[in-house]
Amino acid sequence: EMGAKFELIFEDIVSAVEDPVAMNRKLKALAPMHLKVGVKPEHTDRMGSALYVTLDQVLGADYTAEVKAAWEWLWAWLSMVMVQSLEDATNEATVLTYSWDIALDNLEEEELGQLLFDTLFELAPNLKPVFSKPRQILSSKFVEMMSTLVSFHGDPMRMEEQITWLGFRHLKYGAKPEHSKVLGDVLIETMARAVDEDWTMDMADAWHELWHKACEDMMSVIKDATAYGHAVQSMWNMVRQRTSEAVFGGTLRKLLLSGTEWVSHLSHGILEGDDPKEKKRAAKEREKEAREAKQQQQQQDGKAPAKTPKGVRSMSMVIRSPTSSRKSSQEETSTASAAPEPPRSEAAARPTKDS
Repeated sequence: EMGAKFELIFEDIVSAVEDPVAMNRKLKALAPMHLKVGVKPEHTDRMGSALYVTLDQVLGADYTAEVKAAWEWLWAWLSMVMVQSLEDATNEATVLTYSWDIALDNLEEEELGQLLFDTLFELAPNLKPVFSKPRQILSSKFVEMMSTLVSFHGDPMRMEEQITWLGFRHLKYGAKPEHSKVLGDVLIETMARAVDEDWTMDMADAWHELWHKACEDMMSVIKDATAYGHAVQSMWNMVRQRTSEAVFGGTLRKLLLSGTEWVSHLSHGILEGDDPKEKKRAAKEREKEAREAKQQQQQQDGKAPAKTPKGVRSMSMVIRSPTSSRKSSQEETSTASAAPEPPRSEAAARPTKDS
């Protein structure tokens, strides 16, 4: 797994080798993760040596002096940028956490959220219609969002995951790319007012960098969701024109129940909602479907004979001709008459004095 990650990292680096700005951006984005796993500046020399040996083993005779010189140049430059990125990430993470802690020491979370919206409507009153929900709810959401960004700043994968969800949420709210610049200015001004006399330009730079990265990723999510969303809606309209919802849903459900158990549970979960009676009924139905699916699988594997459903007699028992019915009745009568008489007890066989 780690080897695959190394390959992806080098793939990104090589693809951006002719664009120093893009290269610098990629290494800066990786720096928080490197810090988290314990990468230090002195590790770059050892990594370079391992890289050269690996290339030599893989390329063999093609690993010429010219190729080696090119990789040595590239790694020297990468090492320099990486060391600088590690130092910047250390300072940035420390500055972000420090300034956020000061802000929450000076103000309660609700007060900090209120300050943000006071600042927003002061600097950009035209955005009031965008934030139509009650101020208290919006304030709480803002503090929650900023706390999340600060917490996961040193973990790129978790940060990307959180920003993806934020992007989907803000898509629903009608967020647009042109809002991000204004909100970034409002955020920095809010933090400056909250931190008060302890505010520094390093803090401003760190928050600007955090907000820029978050908005860049968030707007990418919103752009993709908008583009793909229209395609999905168009496809669904075509489906509804060609079939009914009942037929489509029934076909899908049959295919899913044939082997995908978790989708069965999901479909029941959607249907049952929060009604306790419906939950209980759905649970029983799931158990029944599980039993039937298991029996069907066993029959396909040849492990168990097909079972006749409870309460239904086999066709050979139900459909009989009148002749066979009479014959069966006569056989039952003759069998009954030929049956031996049960033995009497000795007391019953011996006559009494009265007899």
